Amino acid sequence: MRFQIILLCSVLILSCAVINRIPPATTLFTVSSIDDLIAQYPDSALKLSWVNLQNTSSFVYQYQFKSDRPHNVWATFKGIRVFPNQEQRQGEYTVNDKTRKVMIKARGDYQYQIDEKTKKWRVMPREEDADLMITIERVIANTKFYLIEQDSRFLTYSFHPNLAFLDPTFTSRIKAVFIVDKNTLLPLKISAQDSLEQILWRVEFANYNTRQRIKFPFSPNTQIEIASLRKLAKNETNTITTVLSNRLRFAGENFQIKSKRERNRARFEIAMEIPTSVPDHRLIRQLLTTPGKFYIFAGQESIPLFDESNISDIKITGYEPYPQIELQINQNGAQIIKEYLASREERISFRAVLDATELAIFDIDKDGFSDRIVFRVLFNRNEIMNTIAVIKGGMLSLPLKLVEIRSGR
Repeated sequence: MRFQIILLCSVLILSCAVINRIPPATTLFTVSSIDDLIAQYPDSALKLSWVNLQNTSSFVYQYQFKSDRPHNVWATFKGIRVFPNQEQRQGEYTVNDKTRKVMIKARGDYQYQIDEKTKKWRVMPREEDADLMITIERVIANTKFYLIEQDSRFLTYSFHPNLAFLDPTFTSRIKAVFIVDKNTLLPLKISAQDSLEQILWRVEFANYNTRQRIKFPFSPNTQIEIASLRKLAKNETNTITTVLSNRLRFAGENFQIKSKRERNRARFEIAMEIPTSVPDHRLIRQLLTTPGKFYIFAGQESIPLFDESNISDIKITGYEPYPQIELQINQNGAQIIKEYLASREERISFRAVLDATELAIFDIDKDGFSDRIVFRVLFNRNEIMNTIAVIKGGMLSLPLKLVEIRSGR
């Protein structure tokens, strides 16, 4: 238990920027029990519970809020959260005595909501209110927590909540509590209300780390047609279909793809969900038709040191402050780099290039290199996801042209 507390507290110090934005530190908490930890650092269990919450695989929740400013609002929902970014919420939302039923499913940057008129699913950009974690962060950010009660099962903290969206005039005296399960160090309830119960905000958690699955609808709003530039054998058509599917899947898109063969030429019809009324045609074209050749160059040399055949795996390992890519180099590629580093006395910068686009300039530690390359890319999220999708989805020179993109259902 002592090792677990030390490890978690180390993570806590570096990761709890949301709660009471504590400065980075290097000192470890050397305590042997939860009680000792709380005695020395009273708000530590709460901060650990926030870290633990973000590392659960799933949980079920009940969410309620109420306000009389500027209108009478009452909402109550039951929801499921599946990490890292899936959520389902169902309930009722009442404004000035007019009630409507709400069903929302969300994942990543997308949100699906039942249209009240058509009773069909609509896909749209995900709103902050459709992400419970963002909502909680907004309520508890930059505030101090005080341990006011504890027993063998629960730890109760008080705090001053940020409820500007329920109390825009900041005139109510709102009391809030954050209750933590002392045994699991996971949140049980976060609630806030004024003395007259005209303002209320509450989240209750249950069923942590149970098997939960959210089934998402498919509501395409973009149709794409792609044609081959030359005659294709049947196996080439199948290979291209697989590569296109892989690229879309790795980019996180929801899609369906069909291929048709006419006189040994192929046409590919793709239906996609894109949560914007104006899809970025440039990114779609890049994702679906780029040849996808990846190279590592040394310095300003024009001949690549190695290409994608030397990469065994590629993944994103972080987004802050810029997206970070990690390449796992196979044995042959690692040997090429080691030999090159050994032959050079001066420090050399390397360049990562996808087709004709330079992704990054980075250094490789001669003494510390084994079989991994890590670099950051100055791209936005969509572009980096497309880049990863092209590399992971298939490094194939696709003989294709984009015929048409149509928006609308």
